[in-house]
Amino acid sequence: MEILVPFKSKDMSARAPKRCRLPAFLFACLFFLQGGGAAKAEEIRWQFKERNPVGSVVTSREPAPWEAYGPYISVAMVLLFAQTMLILELLRQRKKERIVRGHLRESEARLREAQSIAQCGSWVWDVTRNKTYWSDEMYRILGLVPQSVPPTSRLIHPGDDQYYVTKMKEASDTHQLYSAEHRIVRPNGEERIVLESGQPKYDSQQRLVSIVGTLLDITEQRRAERVLRESEDRFRTMADGAPVMMWMSGVDKLCTDFNRGWLTFTGRSIEQELGNGWAEGVHPDDLQKCLAVYVEAFDKRQPFSMEYRLRRYDGEYHWISDSGSPRFLPDGTFAGYIGCCVNINDRKAAEFARLELARRLMSAQEAERTRVARELHDGIGQEIALLGIQMQRTAASIALDPGLTYAGMQKLCTNLTTIGLHISRLSHQLHSSELEYLGLSVAITKLCREFSEQYSINVACSCSRIPPKLDNEIALAFFRVVQESLHNIAKHSRATDVQVEVTVADGDLTLIVCDNGAGFDIQESKVAAGLGLVSMRERFHLIGGEFAIESAPGAGTRIWARTPLNTTTLSATNP
Repeated sequence: MEILVPFKSKDMSARAPKRCRLPAFLFACLFFLQGGGAAKAEEIRWQFKERNPVGSVVTSREPAPWEAYGPYISVAMVLLFAQTMLILELLRQRKKERIVRGHLRESEARLREAQSIAQCGSWVWDVTRNKTYWSDEMYRILGLVPQSVPPTSRLIHPGDDQYYVTKMKEASDTHQLYSAEHRIVRPNGEERIVLESGQPKYDSQQRLVSIVGTLLDITEQRRAERVLRESEDRFRTMADGAPVMMWMSGVDKLCTDFNRGWLTFTGRSIEQELGNGWAEGVHPDDLQKCLAVYVEAFDKRQPFSMEYRLRRYDGEYHWISDSGSPRFLPDGTFAGYIGCCVNINDRKAAEFARLELARRLMSAQEAERTRVARELHDGIGQEIALLGIQMQRTAASIALDPGLTYAGMQKLCTNLTTIGLHISRLSHQLHSSELEYLGLSVAITKLCREFSEQYSINVACSCSRIPPKLDNEIALAFFRVVQESLHNIAKHSRATDVQVEVTVADGDLTLIVCDNGAGFDIQESKVAAGLGLVSMRERFHLIGGEFAIESAPGAGTRIWARTPLNTTTLSATNP
């Protein structure tokens, strides 16, 4: 191979540019191909000691292997490297694809499991290709083996077919999510109730492309609701037919339902009674106590019973007895309260009549006691005292056997004096002038002192913070109870120590009488013929107080009584 390059000498320098003018690009290519850049390497290869002049010709030289195959080797290396990188990238993409497919399979498995648990299938209708896709749970809801048959709409109940088509068209026209509840008929003939929801999808030109939806089996839910409605209807029928007034409340203390008996009694609609509307019919004097009892029992989840006055349809207030109990669900969750009310107005009227009669009897009794006491003190007592004085004067005037006669007359005078003292004590027991003029504290203190002196029984009496002015009925009730208690102790107890305590605390006047005597059986005393305990209990009932007895054989007796005091009385206690 021989390459000739034009030689430019000094003699030809003037015309060489004109003869050897080449395009710059072609010259660069020739220089690269001819190895212009490798001239120095050629000189080294052939061991030239001096650099050859430009334009020298080397003939009969074998190219080196790299010169002959270097470009091919370089291209092959580049191709091999590119192919290796491509294979590595392909492997990476394959690995990533496997990971994505694994995640996709896990996600699909979780979706199938969730759909199976919720009994909710999914479907897609590709409108452009007129193809429908069902999930496995969709097949199961329809009573089919997954992927066993192509999706079809022939399983819709014939009675709901038109309704279903209308819903689908409505969703397509309005571009909105639709929801339709309809029936399906499984291949085995079983009817199920399903709730179908779908969302239309549109392209950029607002043309319907597909509809994506879900199918939820709500058969069991609807059956449970039907059973619940039937149960509620039965309860409503029984509640409305019961001769009582009934109510129900939720967990927020607000009433949620009333039966026909309540609405008939009040003459109001159920909308007016719901929530706290029922409280509008409660008598103003009973409302606060009524609400307090209800709230306290509600917070403690305990049954309660109370009596209050409720306005009837004609505007009159009637007494009712209201009893409520907490409601709990099968799992123990608190669900509110249910209660029933009974009209006790007739019973209350009879009770008030009985109390009024008892009050009149007590008043008549006290009036008779006062009259008898005055008769004994002012009449018979004075006559006996006068008779004693006359007998003493007569004894002094007798002359015959004055010693013997005088002694006999003195004995008669002593007996008459004793009788006079008994009459005076009896008069005091029938009517206490100290209670009338000096107050309850002085009267009870004197009563305890006289009892201790008469029966030689130690009595510890304590009267503290008792108002100087008490209602006559309250003062008389406390005095008579203390009097009757001491009388019973002297007659039955065989006690040696007695404690009597009358105090005012928290707006209540309280009495405690206890002894260390023999005690008695309270149950047996209820059937006994005595009127002492009955009279004491009745007295406190008349003044709106409380009365209790604690006793047992060999354990002594404790009598406890309490009655509230009004504001005027309390202000007199604490000026």
